[in-house]
Amino acid sequence: RQDVGGIIEPTMKKFLEKLPQRLDAIAVAFKQGETEQLARASHKLKGSAATLGAEGLAALCRELEVLGRSDQPLEDGTLLASIMEEGGRVQIEIRDILTEASL
Repeated sequence: RQDVGGIIEPTMKKFLEKLPQRLDAIAVAFKQGETEQLARASHKLKGSAATLGAEGLAALCRELEVLGRSDQPLEDGTLLASIMEEGGRVQIEIRDILTEASL
């Protein structure tokens, strides 16, 4: 049994609650070419992912944030797809941790 009590359990639950919205905001901004929105949405997810130790997701978001803040054209969507995939993986992992902690 893993103990995730204290402030980490509510933080994990809040992360899970907000994750779909944050991923959607990134996807919409990317598809619409809204680089400022993309940078902002990526920054938000990067911070919350890093707080929970989801370093892979945080690193991908950091990369997309930098891209959004640059004058470079957005890439082909590979990075976006990686963020969506990693976001799903992190979501499953956190749910598993919370489930195990409640047993």
